[in-house]
Amino acid sequence: MDPRFLQAQVRSAFGTISFILFTINLNLLPMTFIIIIFQTNPLWSAILGFVINKEAVRTFELAAMLASFACVIMIAVARSTASSADEASNESTMESSGLWLGVFLCLCHAWLFSGVGVISRRMQNVHFIELMLH
Repeated sequence: MDPRFLQAQVRSAFGTISFILFTINLNLLPMTFIIIIFQTNPLWSAILGFVINKEAVRTFELAAMLASFACVIMIAVARSTASSADEASNESTMESSGLWLGVFLCLCHAWLFSGVGVISRRMQNVHFIELMLH
């Protein structure tokens, strides 16, 4: 079997599963949480690129990614504490288990989407029509 075919199939599966997880998350988390967690995507892309494609990660890039990730965590924590303060006035509260399931699925969504990008970079010599048809 042609390795390009297998890579294209994995890329397609990652993209499809990523989209399915995104739609499931719409029922589990507020859109702000989904976007905040999904924006950790560059961090995961760099890590996957290093592991799969043997791409170099410079110290400056690593420091910037860690600082960005720390800021995402601070925003998420600030948002959750602000929403918990308004919880008394809000009729619909999310269950803790649904929240953690949504966070986990959203992280999986970001990881899979990063995988699509990393596999696409690995397949640079493949014509884009061949990629789009898989």
